[in-house]
Amino acid sequence: MSKKILIVDDEAPIAELLADVLQDEGYNIRVARDGASALLEIIRRPPGLVLLDVAMPVMLGSDLLVYLRRHGFGDLPIIIMTAGIS
Repeated sequence: MSKKILIVDDEAPIAELLADVLQDEGYNIRVARDGASALLEIIRRPPGLVLLDVAMPVMLGSDLLVYLRRHGFGDLPIIIMTAGIS
């Protein structure tokens, strides 16, 4: 796996925490705040891994996942993240 990770999350504190931890481990991190921005990043410079939030504005993480799988990014590793609601 490439050392490049794209974090896709509209919650800045969560994205920043993940980015800090992963950068400390030597990963090259990019952050997108919504699914549409993430799609542009993935097309422009495909990462080795995507950490993808589900509930976001503009384009849901689930919609982005379906789009990627149908349009040539079927081998891109994607980890779905979501916060539980109690």
